[in-house]
Amino acid sequence: MNSLLQLAGAHHADVGQRGHFYFGGPSERRGGDGLGMDWSEAGEFVANHGLAIFLVVGATIVFVSAMWKPPEWIRYPIVSWINRCGEAMTREAEAQELIAKSTQSISQTAGEIREGLRRQEEILDEIRQQSRQTGQWVETWGEVMRDMVQSVMWKERERD
Repeated sequence: MNSLLQLAGAHHADVGQRGHFYFGGPSERRGGDGLGMDWSEAGEFVANHGLAIFLVVGATIVFVSAMWKPPEWIRYPIVSWINRCGEAMTREAEAQELIAKSTQSISQTAGEIREGLRRQEEILDEIRQQSRQTGQWVETWGEVMRDMVQSVMWKERERD
């Protein structure tokens, strides 16, 4: 009889002395009523039947959720929340795009400012060179003028 039960999948059932089935295994042998389980028996049951339990519960959840259309008072807040989340993600993406564009514009402007400063520095260098050249010219012209004035003064002294 045990072999038939094992073939049928009830390998935890025990046949009592009078041919009665006691589910629960060893607990009825310890004086229990045959319906209770201790933790080790529950763990063994889940270990042996976990996949089947998972599949049955999962299929039931999928079936119920597919067949049940929630009423509007339940569905509307969920749908509106999903829509708000979608809009928020869209706004976030647009904000990121604006930030990227402004960062690019700032970088471009900074590059233009650096180029302008470089050109201004070149112009200042040219002005400095011209100032030096002008200063040398003025210095040279000043020497010429001094020589001319001195020569005129010598000539006037010689006349006196």
